[in-house]
Amino acid sequence: MGRSIPCSSCCCCCRLLLLLLLLLLATCAAAATAVAAAAPPTAAAAAETAAARPAATTRPAAAAAAKTTSAATPTPAAAVAKPTAAAAAAAPRPAAAAAAAAAAAKKAATPRSPAAAPAVAAPAAHQQQQHQQQQQQQQQQHQQQQQQLSQQQQQQQLNQQQPRENQQQHQQQHQQLNQKQQQQQQQHLQQQQSQQKDHQQLQHLHMQQQGEQQQQRQKQEQQQQQQQQQLNQQQQLKTELQHQQQQHQQQQHQQQQHQQQQQEEQQQQQQHERHQHQQQQQLLQLHLFQQVLQQEQPRLLPQQQHNMQQQQQQQKQQQQQQQQKRRRHRSRKLQRQHATQQQQHQQQQQQKQQQQQQQQEEQQQQQHRLQQQQQQQRQKQTQTQQHLHVKQQQQQHQQQQQQQQQHQQQQQQQQQQQRKQQQQGRQKQQQQQQKKQQQQQRQQEQQQQQTQKQQQQQQQQQQQNQQQQRLQNHQQQQQQVQQKQQQQQQQQQQQQQQQNQQQYHQKEQQQQEQQQQQTQKQQQQQQQQQQQKQQQQRLQNQQQQQQHLLQQQQQTQKQQQQIGSRQHCLHVKQQQQHQQQQQQQQQHQQHQQQQQQQQREQQQQQQQQQLPQQKTQEQQQQQIKQQHHREKQQQQQQQEQQQQNTQQQQQQHRRKRQQQQEHEQQQQQQQQQQQQQHQQQQQQQHEQEQRKQQVQRQQQQQQQQHQQQQQQQQNTQQQHHQRQPQQQQQQHQRQQQQQQHQQQHQQQHHQQQQQQNTQQQQQQHQQQHQWQQKQQQPPQQQQQQHEEEQREH
Repeated sequence: MGRSIPCSSCCCCCRLLLLLLLLLLATCAAAATAVAAAAPPTAAAAAETAAARPAATTRPAAAAAAKTTSAATPTPAAAVAKPTAAAAAAAPRPAAAAAAAAAAAKKAATPRSPAAAPAVAAPAAHQQQQHQQQQQQQQQQHQQQQQQLSQQQQQQQLNQQQPRENQQQHQQQHQQLNQKQQQQQQQHLQQQQSQQKDHQQLQHLHMQQQGEQQQQRQKQEQQQQQQQQQLNQQQQLKTELQHQQQQHQQQQHQQQQHQQQQQEEQQQQQQHERHQHQQQQQLLQLHLFQQVLQQEQPRLLPQQQHNMQQQQQQQKQQQQQQQQKRRRHRSRKLQRQHATQQQQHQQQQQQKQQQQQQQQEEQQQQQHRLQQQQQQQRQKQTQTQQHLHVKQQQQQHQQQQQQQQQHQQQQQQQQQQQRKQQQQGRQKQQQQQQKKQQQQQRQQEQQQQQTQKQQQQQQQQQQQNQQQQRLQNHQQQQQQVQQKQQQQQQQQQQQQQQQNQQQYHQKEQQQQEQQQQQTQKQQQQQQQQQQQKQQQQRLQNQQQQQQHLLQQQQQTQKQQQQIGSRQHCLHVKQQQQHQQQQQQQQQHQQHQQQQQQQQREQQQQQQQQQLPQQKTQEQQQQQIKQQHHREKQQQQQQQEQQQQNTQQQQQQHRRKRQQQQEHEQQQQQQQQQQQQQHQQQQQQQHEQEQRKQQVQRQQQQQQQQHQQQQQQQQNTQQQHHQRQPQQQQQQHQRQQQQQQHQQQHQQQHHQQQQQQNTQQQQQQHQQQHQWQQKQQQPPQQQQQQHEEEQREH
């Protein structure tokens, strides 16, 4: 079930069903009246028929019958007027009720527009039960009313007794009306059914669309989750691989270094041992030679002694040369090692210096920007203060002029008031000064806080830049590793392909050899079989000849009598020929021609027997050739495919390289463009700052000029009146001078701090350089000591 049906459609269906029931009852009543009219009418029969009728005749039927009878009777007016008048007098109210019921039925029967029905209906089960109960109660009430109406109609029918013709016409018209109403009801039902079907189809489609959308959303979410998981897994794998590769490289590097050290140590030990062994041998030889000399001194000649001394000297010189060569070789090795260490150390120092320079430049630029921003803020503040002060002075001057113009006559009172005002003004000025000092202190604190925040931001930016550089380096390393892996994979694939090709060729060769061996074996077997067959045939022929010799004479007569066919004749001829051959063999060289013919016939028979074997051999050879041809074609195709694959792989590799090169070029170009843009921006900023400074200087100069002019005007005006305004202006000027002096002092202090910081950085850099030089000195000293020891040795 599960689907909701609107209440309006239920009501319409119920009404239609009720109308159909009423129409059926009316037709039954009409049929009963027709039967009663055909029979002789009597009061008792009428009462019985009225009692036997179903209690469901309708008001619309009675009203329609009355109208049809009054309007369509062709009988005289006197015969028709009485029953109609009697019917109208007997039941005027049911006619009106019937007309109202017919109008309601028409309204219910008319198909409602789809806009009138609600778009969404979801009645509950409880409401449906209540609605059914109400319908049942209405039906019961309606049946009771119909029973009452039927009783009234029965009474009217008993009183009226219309003629048969009028009843037949009335029945025909009533049947026509019933048919029309049935057709209309059927059309209305069909329309309602089609509307319900459309509504159900729309709901079904809507549900399907919703289900598909939900499925698509779920699929998308699942795909996103899977992609995220794959990305996470790939990242983890990459990190693990990189970590493993780094560890592997470090291990390899350490192993290589360890191996080199071991090899050098072994070489040094071997050389040292050889040197010691040579020295021992030389000492032994010298010792022996000295002993011999001591024993044979009187015999030896002076020349021989001289030669011996020369040989000794030459040996000593050779030993010294060898020692010098070894020392030189060792010193060169040590120098090379020291040079490599120095180069590495210098490279590290250069990298550190570059990093420090970059950091210092960035810090200087940031400090310069901060200073410029602070100066701009201070200038703005001073400008605003000066502007406010100028406005205050102008207002005071205007007030003073007004007071002077209005109170020239009352100078004494003004003097007293001025004295009071002076005291109040002094107090106010003191308060204002205190407030300004407090504001300045607050501003300084705020500036300090801002500088601290900016420094923190700079540090964060530096850290972020370093992290970005590390990430970029990491990405480059990953790309290099991936490229190496791809190259290795391609090489492995090529090697595998070559191995597969070689294996395939080997297998083909083995198969061909096996096939050749099999064919040779088959041929040998066939030859053996043929030889065996020939030997068997010979034995059989000999046995047959011996048997034939015994049976020839006995069977010739019998066979001639029994068999008269051509086949037997031929067989007899062959036997005769065979006998003749035997006789010819016994006679030795009498019938050579007959033997030749027999041999030819035997050869033909043998050839005929060997023909199928030859055919089978030829077929086998053809099949083998076809197989070889197919295998060659397959090999060629595979080779072509492999060549195409290799070409495609090479092309893809070239494309990848080109893309990588283009990508690198684009990155370099972008970096260059970014650097150029950064330089241009820096230049523009520097120019803008210079312009701003020039504009500020001009504004300051203009303000100073304006202030001087105002001071001169005020001085001229105050000379005429009183000395008090002069004192106020002087105080104000002093305050301005003090403020300017304080600002200058702060700027100087800030510059001194910057200078001190730069000096400290330079000192630190120098100290680091000195320390590095000190670290570089010990290897040189060690080398010198080693050389001195070698010389002493």
